[in-house]
This record gives sequence, C-alpha cells and structure tokens, in this order.
Amino acid sequence: MSIFAQRSVFIRDFLKLASVNVLSNLMVPLAGLIDVMFLGHLTEIRHLAGVALATILFNYIYWTFGFLRMGTTGMVAQAIGRKDNQSAVLIGLQHGILALILGLAILIFQQPLQILGFAILSATPEVKNSGVDFYNALVWGAPATLINFVLIGWFLGQAQSSRVLLLSAISNCANVLLDYLFIGEHPNLARRPKKGKIIREASSRIMGGLYECCP
Repeated sequence: MSIFAQRSVFIRDFLKLASVNVLSNLMVPLAGLIDVMFLGHLTEIRHLAGVALATILFNYIYWTFGFLRMGTTGMVAQAIGRKDNQSAVLIGLQHGILALILGLAILIFQQPLQILGFAILSATPEVKNSGVDFYNALVWGAPATLINFVLIGWFLGQAQSSRVLLLSAISNCANVLLDYLFIGEHPNLARRPKKGKIIREASSRIMGGLYECCP
C-alpha cells in the first residue's frame, strides 16, 4: 500500500472516530432537549422551566467528568496498539470502578450540589420546586451515566464506533419512547419524565455491559 493510500485510510478512520466521539458527547444535552420538547406541550410552564434548569445543572456536573471518556479512549487505544488486550480490559475495569466511586460521591453530596446549583440558577419558587423534584430523581442515575462515559471511551479506544452509535441510538430512542408514554399519554403526570430518564440510563448501561462481554 502506497503512502498516499495509507494516509487516506488514516484520515478516513480518524474522521469516523472523531464524528462518533462528537455525537456521543451530545448524548446528555440531547436527552435534556427531548424532555424539554415534550414538556413544552403541557399547560403549566413551570414543569418545562424546572426541567430546563435541572438539565443545565446536570450538563455542568457531567461535563466535569468528561475525562472518564477521553482518558479511557486514549489509554485503551495505546493498549490495543501494543496488542495488549489484557491491559485494555484492565483499564476498562479500573476506570469503571472510578466512575462508580465518583457516581456514588455525587449521590452522597447531592444535597450540597442541589443547593449550590439552584442558588446559581435563580428562578421563581414554583419553577425551582419543579426543577428540584426532577433533580432529586435524576441524580440517582449519576453512577450509570458516568459508567456509560467509560463504556463509550472503551469502545472508541478499540475503534468500535458502530457500537457507540448503537448505544447512543438505544439511549435516545428509549428516552423519546418513555417521554411519550409518561408525558404524551398522561399529560397530567408531568413529574413522570424522571422515571423515563432512570429507565433509559439503566437500559443503555445494560446494553453497554452486554457489548463489552461480546468479542
């Protein structure tokens, strides 16, 4: 293979992985946007505003731990480049444990994070109550979300972009379906999108675990 052909293959693979990485980074804000879209059809605007505030807060929290995805991607890619599959698996396990510990830390300090976050994001009492209610339920998905960062990084490090796209599609399709069931069909139960979010997080993580076990 000539040097030009090798360079062309490298650029194609690089652009493929980069585009998938960008799409995976949009998963968290996209999920919040879908919730806002459905809640926008309700008669009471406070639910929409409350979810928007909680989504902004979670975006800031989760972006803080973006190193879990990028760090896993780089280290796993180096291990795969050395043909050291055992190290790649070990890195995934170590970072998964770290993500679990950080997720549990978020649960432990959820109250201070809530107070600080909603103090910065000022709102009326009605909007704040809706946002706090959504936050109090969604925060329990923090360990699963951070573990998902590691899973995505682990797959990207092995250049398995198709699995990352499939995980993203499953997660967001589940979010749309559950939002429709909990909001579209029962508009009087505006607090139910939080249940849909928790189910979505769990389903995505289960699928990721199954893929990790597959060769």
